[in-house]
Amino acid sequence: MAALGVEVVRVRGAVDVEGLANRQVRLRLESGLLRLSDVGLRWLLPPGTPVRIERIRGGRLFASAQHRLGFFDVTAMIEVRPVVSSRGRIRLEPVSFTAAGVSLGAGTLRMLLGAIRDRLNKPGLYLTGENVLEIDLAEILWKVAGVEMPPLKAVRAGDGVAELEF
Repeated sequence: MAALGVEVVRVRGAVDVEGLANRQVRLRLESGLLRLSDVGLRWLLPPGTPVRIERIRGGRLFASAQHRLGFFDVTAMIEVRPVVSSRGRIRLEPVSFTAAGVSLGAGTLRMLLGAIRDRLNKPGLYLTGENVLEIDLAEILWKVAGVEMPPLKAVRAGDGVAELEF
């Protein structure tokens, strides 16, 4: 795996010729497969995102979040199952949620996400009506690097690696 935690396994696309004429490199991806470690997934999230991907294991992503509650910093551990949404985004379905060592369940996580909706107002991050977080990789890559890509077709999470197919 590359130092940034992103491995391009295969990709098919083209360079925008009109962009080259204007001295701008624009890539238009048609299909591909990316493998990302926890470091690579952290790199994809917009700066200031209040969640940190810690590890990938057994089809799940494990993340942490810190929140100040009065005089105390509370660390939460979140377990989600990544799937592809109907819009081709990475949908992070809550599995478990633990805060300050107490298991609170996935339903509590959804309520808390709704309460901090404004902190999740970042390009490419969406909170659905069911308070489930979705990551639009195509939007993030377009805004950050000027790379066009189609919606995701599949997301797989193994031990230490997540695969994104588009």
